Amino acid sequence: MSSQSSLKPIAGAALIQEWLKAKLSERLKISTEEIDPEETFSSHGLSSAQALILLAQLEEWLDLHLSPTLFWNHPTLVSFSHRIAEEAAGPAHPKPDQGEPRWKR
Repeated sequence: MSSQSSLKPIAGAALIQEWLKAKLSERLKISTEEIDPEETFSSHGLSSAQALILLAQLEEWLDLHLSPTLFWNHPTLVSFSHRIAEEAAGPAHPKPDQGEPRWKR
């Protein structure tokens, strides 16, 4: 499902936030009510390895190529989901399997 052209930043942020809340709840074995969108991911107990797994799932869901540093640059659910919504609403980014290397030096 390609959501790049269908997500508007504000509506997209809410949708992404709900998706991430559900995934965090699953991964961290806590209820969605326990996840404060203003608290940092690390304060909820999300490890860097878990963050990278979620990022890969999010890339697949939105059909986007995302920077692995996004969780650290935008450490709360609110800031992260808004940033991802901006990415999804912006111009398409090439996926790694389309000739662009995933990791550039």
